[in-house]
Amino acid sequence: NVGIGATAPAAKLHVSYSYTAPTGGLDSNNALVLSNTNSGSSVGLSLLSATNSVSFINFGDTDDGDIGGLAYFNTDNSMTFRTNAAERMRIDSSGRLLV
Repeated sequence: NVGIGATAPAAKLHVSYSYTAPTGGLDSNNALVLSNTNSGSSVGLSLLSATNSVSFINFGDTDDGDIGGLAYFNTDNSMTFRTNAAERMRIDSSGRLLV
């Protein structure tokens, strides 16, 4: 396990401001942990792309690497949700939900 800011990494990659293990434990399938368990503190993850590009997260398996996913389109400020390789839902820039 590799830790950045973590002396005892809780996953294959653990990036930490601070870490207190949850009393219920962690899912042993986690490959990545981002932590900041200081009281009143938050932790986040940013995916940044150019203004004419897309930031996305794919979900998949050994048969299809992107069968599901989330995507944010910077060109029109919309977000899409995909399941079974097709867009199923979109939130447009005005907050309307399109199904």
